[in-house]
Amino acid sequence: MGKQNYRRWRLRKRGSGPPPDPLVIPTSGEYIGNDGPWSTFALRVGNPPQFVKVLASTSSPETFVVTSKGCNSEDPKDCTVDRGLFFDSKASTSWQDWPNGTEYALDADRGLPMDGRALYGTDSIMIMGHRSDPDGVHVPGHTIAQITTKDYFLGSIGLSPRKLSPDKAREGRTSNLVDMKNRGLIPSLTYGYTAGAKYRRQGPSSRPAYASLILGGYDKTAYIPNNVDFKMGSEDVGRDLSVSVRSISIGTNDSVVAATPIVGQPFSAVIDSAVSQYWLPREVCEAFARTFDLKYNSTAGLYLLNNTQHNTLMNENPVVSFTLANDADPTKEVTISLPYSSFELKVTAEYPHVPAWSRYFPIKPASNPLQFTLGRAFLQEAYLVANYETKNFTLGQRLYTTDRTTVTPIRDPHRPAESEVSNAATYGLIAGGCALAGLLILFLVYRCARKRSNDEEAKESTYGKSELDSNNQTIFELDKTEVIELEGTSRVEAPNNDIKCLFDSHEEHVAAAGPFELPANEEPDHVGRPGPSSLNSSREGDDEILVSPIDGTISSASNLTMSTWGPVTPIEGPTGSITRQPSDQTLPPIEEKHRDWR
Repeated sequence: MGKQNYRRWRLRKRGSGPPPDPLVIPTSGEYIGNDGPWSTFALRVGNPPQFVKVLASTSSPETFVVTSKGCNSEDPKDCTVDRGLFFDSKASTSWQDWPNGTEYALDADRGLPMDGRALYGTDSIMIMGHRSDPDGVHVPGHTIAQITTKDYFLGSIGLSPRKLSPDKAREGRTSNLVDMKNRGLIPSLTYGYTAGAKYRRQGPSSRPAYASLILGGYDKTAYIPNNVDFKMGSEDVGRDLSVSVRSISIGTNDSVVAATPIVGQPFSAVIDSAVSQYWLPREVCEAFARTFDLKYNSTAGLYLLNNTQHNTLMNENPVVSFTLANDADPTKEVTISLPYSSFELKVTAEYPHVPAWSRYFPIKPASNPLQFTLGRAFLQEAYLVANYETKNFTLGQRLYTTDRTTVTPIRDPHRPAESEVSNAATYGLIAGGCALAGLLILFLVYRCARKRSNDEEAKESTYGKSELDSNNQTIFELDKTEVIELEGTSRVEAPNNDIKCLFDSHEEHVAAAGPFELPANEEPDHVGRPGPSSLNSSREGDDEILVSPIDGTISSASNLTMSTWGPVTPIEGPTGSITRQPSDQTLPPIEEKHRDWR
């Protein structure tokens, strides 16, 4: 997948961005097949891509590709080309077998004698030839059935969104059309399709009238519009594109209105491009045979035409008109007219029970009403627009008068318009921006409040009280493992009289003179501390027990060595204060010692 398409896919998967453009499936530019010259579409399957040519199947949810076992030694040497080229899953690095089994029966919901089995798996397909991306449109994980049966002589790309059969549904796969919408590759479960006509020339340029397939839209210049909408039938039984055939008439280009009706009673038929012929009630086939002098070949199961019959019909150039109506509203009808050239088809030697190339008239008698079908031959002159979002479809007369292709998208009605999506996205961005701004403001307020709280805590921690306030008792508890050292410029003051310290005689005189200051490298030489009774003292006999207020150590007053430098006034009661008597002795120099405060 190209980068541009991948970005679009991601946006559409999220439900945003504009809806994708319709997907135009390119034609191969060739008419091939064993029962008619059918215009085919070009697909590239696998990695590295293998080129194959396939039809469109309005009844199948799967994509069929032919494998090399689809031709054998008894087939003509051009069998490979006639079947649209082979796909070899072993040569693809992206091929994956289904995990719960690979071989399943092909869908047989139409009730026709078309049978076969296939090897199932998933692989990527590449749709080339349009849009601006040179890589084309890449569809990974596409459900693919490898067929060999000649009942489906050519491969096909499935257009039905119906569910897979129960035995295949266990693989967890959806129809290819639903998968492509889910991947954001098409805008809706819709398509426009016509089978192409080799006998026609297109527009003033007279170019070949190839098939046309547009997923998610249609070509509005490809048919004559009308006001008849057909209600879809049940998808589960493959009868979603069901119409009521009100009449079939035969006339000429000049007298279509005066044509002879050949249908006695209306009947319901299914439009199915996977089937080549018309499968009609037996009485209708007999009426055609009488009108055109046709002979039925029971061995081949076909109405074969000899040269005489063919030349006669070419000269008469009859026009067969099908008048179709909706069962829900029979009053609304649309008529599709087909020239004889659309009925003049050819079978090749690959067709069963036909020894050589032959012309045939593509009608077959059905054995029961479930087989009534308007096949690919009908869609040469009809344009089909199927809308599975609204469960209806339209049929119009095919136009070959113009060279133009006007691709018109069909939007999903359940998806808002682009302008609504744009407005919703704008409002969402505004609301989201406001919510984000509000959250940012709350976050900033929270951060500022947190920072202010942290600053205040840091300030209190850094600038705590260094002095003891006389009105507030502040006790600093020291860890017993810490060593406190006082700097030389530090001053220790004890103005609080509620806290009693122990001093020796020398220190008593210094304290009596007021606050003191220790020199940088000097300490008192005595560590004895008289114990005032106000500091947790008790007596045992004559000794006084002293408890230190700093480290909680206990000592006896009788063991203290007191200084003899001047008398010391005894300490008064618990509520008293320490009084000092001045000494007239000159204090000797303090001996320099290291004091252990631990």
